[in-house]
Amino acid sequence: MPDLIDSYTATRLGILGRVKEALLLYRRHAAGTPAQVAKYLKEMDDSRASIERALGQPLVGKTMLEIGPGQQLRQARYFAATNHVVAIDLDEIVTSFNPAALYRTLRVNGPVRFAKTCVRMLAGFDRAFLRETIRQRPALKDSRPQVLRKDATNTGLPAASFDCAISISVFEHLPDPAAVFREIRRLLRPGGVSHHIIHLYTSDSGAHDARTYALDRSGFPYWCHLRPDLQHLSTPNCYVNKLSLAQWTAIITTECPGAQVTNFYAQSPHVEELVKLRAAGELPDYSDAELLTLVLLVIWKKPDSV
Repeated sequence: MPDLIDSYTATRLGILGRVKEALLLYRRHAAGTPAQVAKYLKEMDDSRASIERALGQPLVGKTMLEIGPGQQLRQARYFAATNHVVAIDLDEIVTSFNPAALYRTLRVNGPVRFAKTCVRMLAGFDRAFLRETIRQRPALKDSRPQVLRKDATNTGLPAASFDCAISISVFEHLPDPAAVFREIRRLLRPGGVSHHIIHLYTSDSGAHDARTYALDRSGFPYWCHLRPDLQHLSTPNCYVNKLSLAQWTAIITTECPGAQVTNFYAQSPHVEELVKLRAAGELPDYSDAELLTLVLLVIWKKPDSV
């Protein structure tokens, strides 16, 4: 099992930095739960449709693997309503507020993840989101994914045991994403589908500074994590591997030959801000495509003959 330094919360922000992060995330999560849930369900429905197109059949009764489900298990719960889902994470996943579970979180995930888990649960974000999810989609009420603590580069799970593998905004946090792609390739059955959303580091929000989620950008310039004279203003809240668009393309081409890759681009105000920066001669080492690409959608179907 990798050391804690590879965990999502490995970056050290200090007490003040974590307090600021918590306040920003509170503002994000506390507003408009019904709208957030509707957006999440729409995104999950779109992902299901993409997977079904690649599979060539309904995504029902399949065996699915999710890499890095996160503490709230949102994707895993969604797909587990009609499939057997195995969700693996480096961190300990806590689904109930009890002493034994919290002790495991503190011991395995460290004090930062422990504190974030406690705050999230005490604030009631998870309960509110789950209640609203069930209200909007009652079929998810009894969804129960299987959760395992595993290293995604070497899961120890049987080869060719999954029909589908998914992840959402996880690969950018992996120290060796190529190794994880290889492990997924081993775990998929012939004809199985791999479906991943990757948050690009060269996007404005790629450094995972919590302030990019806020509406107020005063004192926090766009793409400051890529601008040498302003990098000191960026405070990432987690580990990211900083791979460029070209590097991701090379990895995907090698590990998932023939994969379908779709770029999803940021819209206003990023386009207008980039025009201003270009006029000032900023960011000359980056293309418009890699600066404006927010996420990559990677869909790969394992050949039937393998």
